[in-house]
Amino acid sequence: MACPSEHDDSPVTAVSPFVTVTEHHGQRSLMRLEGELDVCGTDHLRQALADVLRRAPKTLVADLSALGFTDCAGLAVLAWAHESLAGHGRELIITGCQPIVRRLLSLTGFDMYLHVSDEPADAFLVRDGAPGRGRGQARSG
Repeated sequence: MACPSEHDDSPVTAVSPFVTVTEHHGQRSLMRLEGELDVCGTDHLRQALADVLRRAPKTLVADLSALGFTDCAGLAVLAWAHESLAGHGRELIITGCQPIVRRLLSLTGFDMYLHVSDEPADAFLVRDGAPGRGRGQARSG
């Protein structure tokens, strides 16, 4: 499967673009995944996660509430982030899974491997102190 590039002028079927929005709150970072994540978006996600991991947050919360679809390639990148964080005594928490994403997590067994929570993403940010303190935001997509 060939992924369209920015410079590709060929017709493309309409899909929701994949976007990440990152916020930093002290020792916790929040990454919101938006749109549809398939094999074509995995390089973008891996780079966005690598940028966050360089900040060495104690906890990275991945909010999937605006993610309408992912495939196994997207889950593999989340597993990579989990392994990278866990190797340094840190954690990845996945929140806001839509039913289709939750089903894929269940079918693949990733729901047993990854920390998937039903709590809203923002609930994990207020535990370090006042929300908004030390906050930075980056949007890429």
